[in-house]
Amino acid sequence: MKSAPPLGSIVASLVIALTTGCEAKVPCMSHLDCDRSRTCVDHVCMVATAADAGARPAGDGGDAEDARRATPVVDGGTEPTVCAPGESIACYGGDPALAGIGVCTLGLEQCIDDGEFGHWGSCEGWGAPSASDSTCDGADDDCDGTADEDCDICEAVRSAPPDLSTGHTGSVSLPGCSGGYTSSNYVRSAETLTPGATAELHVIGVYESTTHTVGAHTIGPIRVNVRPTRLPMLLSLNAYEPIQWDIVVTPGASLAGVIAQGYYTPVVTGVPAGVPVTIGGYDRMCSCGYGWEPERRTGGCDTALTIGSARVQTGIVETSFQGCYQAFELNVPFT
Repeated sequence: MKSAPPLGSIVASLVIALTTGCEAKVPCMSHLDCDRSRTCVDHVCMVATAADAGARPAGDGGDAEDARRATPVVDGGTEPTVCAPGESIACYGGDPALAGIGVCTLGLEQCIDDGEFGHWGSCEGWGAPSASDSTCDGADDDCDGTADEDCDICEAVRSAPPDLSTGHTGSVSLPGCSGGYTSSNYVRSAETLTPGATAELHVIGVYESTTHTVGAHTIGPIRVNVRPTRLPMLLSLNAYEPIQWDIVVTPGASLAGVIAQGYYTPVVTGVPAGVPVTIGGYDRMCSCGYGWEPERRTGGCDTALTIGSARVQTGIVETSFQGCYQAFELNVPFT
């Protein structure tokens, strides 16, 4: 009778069998579930050999796993079958066409340890769209690529007009007004400005240009000299009569954007290439406004509504305001 091998040799053989290549025994459903040094063989990630190289998808180049983890998993899509507990992947739980647009931000899907291999949980923290975009909050609430298209700016401003009586300096004498009119202006104190803003809002309001002819709503020019500021400048230009706003960006100044609006359609010239310009009507300006003092907010012109409109459209509080009934050239900022 053939004798059985000694118990010690059996144990030694088992130890060798269990430890040899143990790091390669990772379950898989395809090559994408293995790291770049391994390939999927009989549902186990094994160290790839020259013979195995052809088994990986053509053109994979070992980067398939990286690409898979960088691509969000959206509702109706598929995530890798197996995962390592603690691993996470970007995801979206709603309409895939909206993923990453506006408030429809991506969420995160975590790999849950189920005691065996780990499996993917549900998508958490993703942003859902609203039925409309009417909140006037500067955000794309319905995730269609445009912010506040359903927003009634003037209704929002009239319901809560800004208080222009405090939080800033008083008017100082400035050049640029004409026809015997004087400038109304202020600079807001630092503590009243928007925390964390990446731009400065500067607002100009006039009724007409120097060349305006009574009864004839012909366009008239006003030159605006944009001067250096601490942050890039957002410029809000407002007038009742049609104005050609001639923008001159002086050395060292940075212009982030221009909003020009009025009862009659304005024209903007001189803006550097790449700087966005928005042209709006009275439905966005809400009122003509050329003075913040109560005695200048008469005759149907209310500067508080003009200022409020600028705040709603940009999401920040203005750093300065200046205006006069009739103007020909203004410096921004004026200090």
